[in-house]
Amino acid sequence: MGKSFARTTVHITIETNIAYETTSERTETKAIGTVHLKDGTAFCSYEDETEAGLVKNTIKILPESVTITRSGALAMRQQFIVNQKTEGSYHTPYGRLPLATQAKHIRFLWDSKNNTGTLELTYDLWMQEGYTGFYDITIQMEGV
Repeated sequence: MGKSFARTTVHITIETNIAYETTSERTETKAIGTVHLKDGTAFCSYEDETEAGLVKNTIKILPESVTITRSGALAMRQQFIVNQKTEGSYHTPYGRLPLATQAKHIRFLWDSKNNTGTLELTYDLWMQEGYTGFYDITIQMEGV
């Protein structure tokens, strides 16, 4: 007998706070997507419209790591593991940028009774070997 599988349509709110030296920036993005839960792994998928065009986002959430994959007008794959520096890349219409991150905190909570969840992810980011800041991301998911 297979393990449980659940798929839920969700309203997604992504709050991003970026701190670099003495500046900070906050953004908020809203989307409708899905959360798939299978064998202890959660997958959150959604699409968003960027200046470059439509981008499909998939976030794979395990207890010890998070992997974000973007495809479409922009492409990216980055894995986050607490206290490990990991390398990835970001592809734009203008070229490829190497990325590196070092996750500080990963926490995912899912309430299957109410179909709500929260992913907290904090990390340092380097692009083309230059430090670009500390990122604090909270993704709220609420069942439709």
